[in-house]
Amino acid sequence: MSSFLGIGITDAFITSANVLLMASWYDILRRAVSLLLPWSRIYAFLLTGDYLRVGTGLINNRVFQNGRNFINMQEASTNKNNPWIEIPIEDYEQHMSHSSVGQASLLGSLTQKYLLKNKPETCLFIGIAGGNGLENIDNTISKHIIGIDINQDYLNTVSERYGANIPSLQLLKLDITKDTNHVCSADFIWAALVLEYTGIDMCLEFAKNNIAAGGHFIVTIQSNNNVQSVGPTGIGSVKKAGTIFKPVDPGELLAKAAEMGFTEIGREENLLPKGKTFFTIELIYK
Repeated sequence: MSSFLGIGITDAFITSANVLLMASWYDILRRAVSLLLPWSRIYAFLLTGDYLRVGTGLINNRVFQNGRNFINMQEASTNKNNPWIEIPIEDYEQHMSHSSVGQASLLGSLTQKYLLKNKPETCLFIGIAGGNGLENIDNTISKHIIGIDINQDYLNTVSERYGANIPSLQLLKLDITKDTNHVCSADFIWAALVLEYTGIDMCLEFAKNNIAAGGHFIVTIQSNNNVQSVGPTGIGSVKKAGTIFKPVDPGELLAKAAEMGFTEIGREENLLPKGKTFFTIELIYK
Protein backbone atom coordinates (compact mmCIF):
# COMPACT_ATOMS: atom_id res chain seq x y z
CA MET A 1 0.00 0.00 0.00
CA SER A 2 2.88 2.38 0.79
CA SER A 3 4.30 1.99 -2.75
CA PHE A 4 0.94 2.75 -4.28
CA LEU A 5 0.59 5.72 -1.95
CA GLY A 6 4.06 6.91 -2.95
CA ILE A 7 3.17 6.63 -6.64
CA GLY A 8 -0.07 8.50 -6.00
CA ILE A 9 1.72 11.29 -4.16
CA THR A 10 4.39 11.50 -6.89
CA ASP A 11 1.75 11.69 -9.62
CA ALA A 12 -0.06 14.39 -7.68
CA PHE A 13 3.13 16.47 -7.42
CA ILE A 14 3.86 16.02 -11.13
CA THR A 15 0.30 17.02 -12.04
CA SER A 16 0.46 20.06 -9.78
CA ALA A 17 3.82 21.05 -11.26
CA ASN A 18 2.45 20.74 -14.79
CA VAL A 19 -0.55 22.87 -13.90
CA LEU A 20 1.70 25.53 -12.39
CA LEU A 21 4.00 25.39 -15.41
CA MET A 22 1.05 25.76 -17.79
CA ALA A 23 -0.29 28.63 -15.72
CA SER A 24 3.11 30.32 -15.81
CA TRP A 25 3.39 29.98 -19.57
CA TYR A 26 -0.17 31.24 -19.95
CA ASP A 27 0.64 34.27 -17.84
CA ILE A 28 3.83 34.90 -19.82
CA LEU A 29 1.94 34.58 -23.10
CA ARG A 30 -0.87 36.84 -21.88
CA ARG A 31 1.61 39.49 -20.82
CA ALA A 32 3.53 39.22 -24.09
CA VAL A 33 0.36 39.64 -26.12
CA SER A 34 -0.69 42.64 -24.05
CA LEU A 35 2.69 44.25 -24.74
CA LEU A 36 2.90 43.38 -28.43
CA LEU A 37 -0.73 43.98 -29.40
CA PRO A 38 -0.51 47.78 -29.63
CA TRP A 39 2.23 47.42 -32.25
CA SER A 40 0.74 44.62 -34.29
CA ARG A 41 -1.96 44.33 -36.92
CA ILE A 42 -5.26 42.65 -36.11
CA TYR A 43 -6.98 40.44 -38.61
CA ALA A 44 -10.69 39.77 -38.20
CA PHE A 45 -12.24 36.81 -39.97
CA LEU A 46 -15.62 37.51 -41.55
CA LEU A 47 -18.44 35.09 -42.22
CA THR A 48 -17.86 35.56 -45.96
CA GLY A 49 -14.47 33.90 -45.68
CA ASP A 50 -12.63 37.17 -46.26
CA TYR A 51 -10.18 38.71 -43.84
CA LEU A 52 -10.68 42.34 -42.99
CA ARG A 53 -7.46 43.94 -41.86
CA VAL A 54 -8.10 46.76 -39.46
CA GLY A 55 -5.60 49.04 -37.77
CA THR A 56 -4.67 48.09 -34.23
CA GLY A 57 -6.66 49.95 -31.64
CA LEU A 58 -9.68 50.35 -33.93
CA ILE A 59 -11.47 47.10 -33.26
CA ASN A 60 -13.85 47.39 -30.36
CA ASN A 61 -15.87 44.20 -30.47
CA ARG A 62 -17.86 41.89 -32.69
CA VAL A 63 -21.60 42.04 -32.34
CA PHE A 64 -23.67 39.29 -33.93
CA GLN A 65 -27.09 40.71 -34.61
CA ASN A 66 -29.86 39.27 -36.79
CA GLY A 67 -27.41 36.67 -38.00
CA ARG A 68 -25.00 39.30 -39.33
CA ASN A 69 -21.46 40.03 -38.30
CA PHE A 70 -20.88 43.62 -37.23
CA ILE A 71 -17.43 44.99 -36.58
CA ASN A 72 -17.71 48.16 -34.55
CA MET A 73 -14.80 50.55 -34.53
CA GLN A 74 -13.67 52.18 -31.31
CA GLU A 75 -14.99 55.61 -30.49
CA ALA A 76 -11.46 56.93 -31.03
CA SER A 77 -11.94 56.33 -34.75
CA THR A 78 -15.20 58.25 -34.88
CA ASN A 79 -15.76 61.97 -34.79
CA LYS A 80 -18.39 62.32 -32.09
CA ASN A 81 -19.24 65.80 -33.33
CA ASN A 82 -20.18 64.59 -36.80
CA PRO A 83 -23.83 65.56 -37.35
CA TRP A 84 -24.53 62.35 -39.28
CA ILE A 85 -24.42 60.46 -35.99
CA GLU A 86 -27.40 62.49 -34.77
CA ILE A 87 -29.64 62.31 -37.86
CA PRO A 88 -32.23 59.50 -37.59
CA ILE A 89 -32.48 57.23 -40.62
CA GLU A 90 -36.21 58.01 -40.88
CA ASP A 91 -35.49 61.73 -41.18
CA TYR A 92 -32.73 61.21 -43.72
CA GLU A 93 -34.78 58.94 -45.97
CA GLN A 94 -37.85 61.16 -45.73
CA HIS A 95 -35.71 64.12 -46.76
CA MET A 96 -34.10 62.28 -49.69
CA SER A 97 -37.51 61.09 -50.94
CA HIS A 98 -39.18 64.49 -50.64
CA SER A 99 -40.59 65.81 -53.93
CA SER A 100 -38.42 68.93 -53.69
CA VAL A 101 -35.26 66.81 -53.33
CA GLY A 102 -35.91 63.71 -55.44
CA GLN A 103 -32.55 62.11 -54.76
CA ALA A 104 -33.48 58.72 -53.30
CA SER A 105 -35.02 57.24 -56.43
CA LEU A 106 -32.26 58.61 -58.66
CA LEU A 107 -29.49 57.18 -56.46
CA GLY A 108 -31.28 53.81 -56.41
CA SER A 109 -31.47 53.82 -60.21
CA LEU A 110 -27.82 54.78 -60.54
CA THR A 111 -26.78 51.97 -58.21
CA GLN A 112 -28.75 49.48 -60.28
CA LYS A 113 -27.29 50.80 -63.53
CA TYR A 114 -23.64 50.49 -62.49
CA LEU A 115 -24.09 47.13 -60.78
CA LEU A 116 -25.59 45.72 -63.98
CA LYS A 117 -22.87 47.34 -66.05
CA ASN A 118 -19.89 46.11 -64.03
CA LYS A 119 -21.19 42.86 -62.52
CA PRO A 120 -18.78 43.07 -59.56
CA GLU A 121 -17.90 40.17 -57.30
CA THR A 122 -16.86 42.27 -54.29
CA CYS A 123 -18.74 45.49 -53.61
CA LEU A 124 -17.86 48.15 -51.07
CA PHE A 125 -20.47 50.82 -50.29
CA ILE A 126 -19.10 53.92 -48.55
CA GLY A 127 -21.77 55.72 -46.52
CA ILE A 128 -24.34 52.99 -46.96
CA ALA A 129 -27.02 54.80 -44.88
CA GLY A 130 -30.22 52.70 -45.12
CA GLY A 131 -28.98 50.56 -48.00
CA ASN A 132 -30.69 52.29 -50.92
CA GLY A 133 -29.87 50.25 -54.03
CA LEU A 134 -28.98 46.99 -52.29
CA GLU A 135 -32.20 45.48 -53.57
CA ASN A 136 -30.39 45.29 -56.92
CA ILE A 137 -27.66 42.96 -55.64
CA ASP A 138 -27.52 39.66 -57.53
CA ASN A 139 -26.06 37.09 -55.13
CA THR A 140 -25.05 34.82 -57.99
CA ILE A 141 -22.75 37.57 -59.29
CA SER A 142 -21.79 39.66 -56.28
CA LYS A 143 -20.36 37.28 -53.68
CA HIS A 144 -19.13 39.78 -51.09
CA ILE A 145 -21.03 42.91 -50.05
CA ILE A 146 -19.45 45.27 -47.54
CA GLY A 147 -21.12 48.42 -46.26
CA ILE A 148 -19.58 51.06 -44.04
CA ASP A 149 -21.11 54.01 -42.26
CA ILE A 150 -20.41 56.30 -39.32
CA ASN A 151 -23.87 55.72 -37.83
CA GLN A 152 -24.52 52.37 -36.13
CA ASP A 153 -28.30 52.84 -36.36
CA TYR A 154 -27.97 53.06 -40.13
CA LEU A 155 -26.07 49.78 -40.18
CA ASN A 156 -28.70 48.14 -38.00
CA THR A 157 -31.36 49.25 -40.49
CA VAL A 158 -29.41 47.80 -43.40
CA SER A 159 -29.03 44.50 -41.56
CA GLU A 160 -32.74 44.30 -40.82
CA ARG A 161 -33.70 45.12 -44.39
CA TYR A 162 -31.19 43.13 -46.39
CA GLY A 163 -29.43 40.67 -44.08
CA ALA A 164 -31.71 37.77 -44.93
CA ASN A 165 -31.55 38.35 -48.69
CA ILE A 166 -27.82 39.06 -48.97
CA PRO A 167 -25.98 36.25 -47.13
CA SER A 168 -22.55 37.80 -47.69
CA LEU A 169 -23.48 41.21 -46.26
CA GLN A 170 -20.88 42.59 -43.85
CA LEU A 171 -21.30 45.93 -42.08
CA LEU A 172 -18.62 48.08 -40.48
CA LYS A 173 -18.97 51.18 -38.36
CA LEU A 174 -16.14 53.31 -39.68
CA ASP A 175 -15.26 56.96 -40.12
CA ILE A 176 -12.94 57.23 -43.13
CA THR A 177 -11.90 60.74 -42.12
CA LYS A 178 -10.17 59.03 -39.18
CA ASP A 179 -9.13 55.70 -40.68
CA THR A 180 -8.37 54.92 -44.32
CA ASN A 181 -6.78 51.50 -43.71
CA HIS A 182 -7.33 48.45 -45.89
CA VAL A 183 -10.46 46.44 -45.11
CA CYS A 184 -10.97 44.54 -48.37
CA SER A 185 -10.00 44.34 -52.04
CA ALA A 186 -13.12 45.40 -53.90
CA ASP A 187 -13.65 45.47 -57.64
CA PHE A 188 -16.52 47.93 -57.18
CA ILE A 189 -16.62 50.87 -54.76
CA TRP A 190 -19.71 53.07 -54.56
CA ALA A 191 -19.52 56.55 -53.00
CA ALA A 192 -22.64 58.64 -53.60
CA LEU A 193 -22.81 62.04 -51.88
CA VAL A 194 -19.90 61.11 -49.64
CA LEU A 195 -17.02 63.33 -50.71
CA GLU A 196 -18.96 66.46 -49.76
CA TYR A 197 -18.68 65.34 -46.13
CA THR A 198 -15.37 63.47 -46.03
CA GLY A 199 -13.32 65.61 -48.37
CA ILE A 200 -11.70 64.49 -51.62
CA ASP A 201 -8.35 63.40 -50.17
CA MET A 202 -9.62 61.06 -47.45
CA CYS A 203 -12.17 59.36 -49.68
CA LEU A 204 -9.68 58.81 -52.48
CA GLU A 205 -7.08 57.46 -50.07
CA PHE A 206 -9.59 55.03 -48.58
CA ALA A 207 -10.71 53.95 -52.05
CA LYS A 208 -7.14 53.39 -53.21
CA ASN A 209 -6.41 51.26 -50.14
CA ASN A 210 -9.46 49.10 -50.74
CA ILE A 211 -9.76 48.66 -54.50
CA ALA A 212 -8.36 45.82 -56.56
CA ALA A 213 -6.38 46.40 -59.73
CA GLY A 214 -8.86 47.04 -62.50
CA GLY A 215 -11.59 47.85 -59.98
CA HIS A 216 -14.23 50.51 -60.59
CA PHE A 217 -14.78 53.47 -58.27
CA ILE A 218 -18.13 55.18 -58.85
CA VAL A 219 -18.54 58.65 -57.37
CA THR A 220 -21.66 60.81 -57.36
CA ILE A 221 -21.24 64.43 -56.38
CA GLN A 222 -23.78 67.21 -56.09
CA SER A 223 -23.63 70.57 -57.80
CA ASN A 224 -25.84 73.06 -56.00
CA ASN A 225 -25.87 75.59 -58.84
CA ASN A 226 -26.17 78.44 -56.33
CA VAL A 227 -28.97 76.64 -54.50
CA GLN A 228 -28.95 75.79 -50.78
CA SER A 229 -26.88 72.64 -50.20
CA VAL A 230 -29.49 70.91 -47.99
CA GLY A 231 -32.96 71.52 -49.38
CA PRO A 232 -35.71 72.97 -47.14
CA THR A 233 -37.96 69.95 -46.62
CA GLY A 234 -39.08 70.88 -43.12
CA ILE A 235 -37.05 68.06 -41.54
CA GLY A 236 -34.96 69.87 -38.97
CA SER A 237 -32.38 67.22 -38.09
CA VAL A 238 -31.10 66.96 -41.66
CA LYS A 239 -30.16 70.63 -41.66
CA LYS A 240 -27.26 69.71 -39.37
CA ALA A 241 -25.51 68.03 -42.30
CA GLY A 242 -25.29 71.38 -44.02
CA THR A 243 -22.81 72.56 -41.39
CA ILE A 244 -20.09 70.26 -42.78
CA PHE A 245 -21.17 70.12 -46.43
CA LYS A 246 -18.44 71.27 -48.82
CA PRO A 247 -19.03 71.32 -52.59
CA VAL A 248 -16.71 69.13 -54.64
CA ASP A 249 -15.09 70.54 -57.75
CA PRO A 250 -15.08 67.84 -60.49
CA GLY A 251 -11.82 69.13 -61.96
CA GLU A 252 -10.05 68.96 -58.61
CA LEU A 253 -11.47 65.49 -57.98
CA LEU A 254 -10.26 64.14 -61.31
CA ALA A 255 -6.81 65.72 -60.94
CA LYS A 256 -6.28 64.20 -57.49
CA ALA A 257 -7.74 60.86 -58.61
CA ALA A 258 -5.25 60.72 -61.48
CA GLU A 259 -2.38 61.30 -59.05
CA MET A 260 -3.53 58.25 -57.10
CA GLY A 261 -3.74 55.97 -60.13
CA PHE A 262 -7.41 56.38 -61.10
CA THR A 263 -8.53 57.05 -64.67
CA GLU A 264 -11.91 58.42 -65.70
CA ILE A 265 -13.77 56.12 -68.09
CA GLY A 266 -17.18 57.75 -68.06
CA ARG A 267 -19.47 60.30 -66.51
CA GLU A 268 -23.09 61.37 -66.61
CA GLU A 269 -25.15 64.33 -65.46
CA ASN A 270 -28.62 64.13 -63.92
CA LEU A 271 -30.82 67.13 -63.17
CA LEU A 272 -32.67 67.34 -59.87
CA PRO A 273 -35.60 69.42 -58.63
CA LYS A 274 -34.86 72.99 -57.60
CA GLY A 275 -31.97 73.32 -60.06
CA LYS A 276 -29.40 70.97 -58.51
CA THR A 277 -27.33 68.50 -60.52
CA PHE A 278 -25.77 65.10 -59.88
CA PHE A 279 -22.47 64.28 -61.58
CA THR A 280 -21.66 60.57 -61.56
CA ILE A 281 -18.08 59.80 -62.48
CA GLU A 282 -16.75 56.29 -63.14
CA LEU A 283 -13.09 55.74 -62.39
CA ILE A 284 -10.95 52.67 -62.89
CA TYR A 285 -7.87 51.82 -60.85
CA LYS A 286 -4.95 50.49 -62.89
